[in-house]
Amino acid sequence: MNVSDPFSAVVEYVDDKKTQSESMLYYSPAENTVIISGAKRGDIVPFLNEKGVPSEASLVIHDFSKGYEYLLDSSRCIRLSPLPNNTADVISSAEGVLSIAPIANMLIAPDLKFGNYGQLTSSNGRMLDVYRAVDSKTTDIVEAHFDGELLESYATYKLVNESPVLSSHMRFTRGPSDIAPTFTERIRSCFTQTAASFNENNTFIFDVKSKSVKDVHNIGVETVSIALGNALAQIAPINPFRIRVFYDTNAERSLRVFFSIDEKSNIVPSVVPKYNYTFDLLVNRVLPKSYWRIPLRGAYVNTNSALDNENSAELRLIFTTAVGLNPYTLLY
Repeated sequence: MNVSDPFSAVVEYVDDKKTQSESMLYYSPAENTVIISGAKRGDIVPFLNEKGVPSEASLVIHDFSKGYEYLLDSSRCIRLSPLPNNTADVISSAEGVLSIAPIANMLIAPDLKFGNYGQLTSSNGRMLDVYRAVDSKTTDIVEAHFDGELLESYATYKLVNESPVLSSHMRFTRGPSDIAPTFTERIRSCFTQTAASFNENNTFIFDVKSKSVKDVHNIGVETVSIALGNALAQIAPINPFRIRVFYDTNAERSLRVFFSIDEKSNIVPSVVPKYNYTFDLLVNRVLPKSYWRIPLRGAYVNTNSALDNENSAELRLIFTTAVGLNPYTLLY
């Protein structure tokens, strides 16, 4: 089963008691991320088959790029913990390295063997391919409808007096594809809450002479903050979710950027292929200016900045590059 990347769907579910619920599934191997939001099924998070999630958590995020699970509600971080190794979205190697599983593992029981049962016409007139399987453990009949390679619905039938009776049904409709900016600030708060200590010298300040706070809002505050965090993480080995960014106006009415680096979390993540927790620097290791040495001649410098002139210029270059703009149009 091939799916788009990201795969995002709103899922309507009806169980055997005719109780309806709705959840959202977001799956992206490129982003190494799985997100589930919405109603649980009993005490189980749908698609992940995960138990033990606090009732107040309405959003479960599995971050395979860092090895963490983030549990969030609508306004805060509920819990930061290592990525579990026993959920449906996880593959664990013999060495215990966790990676993202194929989405089919989350949508369809992997032990079922499906056969093609022809086609039927959907309510909107499209032809759907029908596949059926028999669950050997329960004798339930499972039927999946595909619109091309897209899973459109999934139903389970129980045999009652040798006749199949609909037990549960899921329907998939396309969901939003760009949802990261809506929860990134809450993820940052997970790292703020679990920081091993507080370092009062963790804030950098720099000015961007020809831009204003309005320009940041035109691009999108969270979009700019994510880009800046990711760009800085390419310079110094730090988790970009440890970086918090704020924007203000300086005395000359141009843009002033503040960013703080939270201390390294004391929650050790699960092992994943491309992240090493031990290499994530402590704040006092980030501060030496050797990490920011990208000289930029003639750049505007705010002498009241917490950085020296050279570093202030370097960070403005990082900032403008991060948001995909020409540094010279911003700095002069």
